Amino acid sequence: MHLIAAYLTARLLCPPADTIIHIPDPGEVGMYCLQYDTFRLEVQTETSMTVMAEGPHCDLRNWKHGYSQLFDITYMVQPNGSLEMPDLPKAALDVFPAVSQKEMQDAVRQYCDDFWPPGIEKSKTPHTYPFGVSPSRYIFKLSGTLKNGQQQTIIFLMQVDMGC
Repeated sequence: MHLIAAYLTARLLCPPADTIIHIPDPGEVGMYCLQYDTFRLEVQTETSMTVMAEGPHCDLRNWKHGYSQLFDITYMVQPNGSLEMPDLPKAALDVFPAVSQKEMQDAVRQYCDDFWPPGIEKSKTPHTYPFGVSPSRYIFKLSGTLKNGQQQTIIFLMQVDMGC
């Protein structure tokens, strides 16, 4: 995610001494003008399972989720205010709880209407086609000390498109 334009806009709205944090979610904009003395920015992935059929697919965002560990990305905040998401380890992108074949099939029946791609009866794990696992949301944790000495932690949630 590239935040230069948002940073420049925020620079016009926030006092110069503020640390600007802007993490958009589809359909809305979250911009915060905060006066941090020091801060730490971390990211965690939330993954969801999808079932696909060479194009058509059903994302099971309202079912089970996997959660990665927190990764420190404070160093990724550039002086010009931009933030490039770092390449996270593969384990952070496809972490998912253990589920049975029956649980996966039941979830497809519950959340995907009449969508039932070929091969679903043979797949035994969320990582085997026609199933797949990918990030569905990023969880950002901003913690630090404000200029007035108060400790503060803010959690930002950013939903992302699953798949390609």
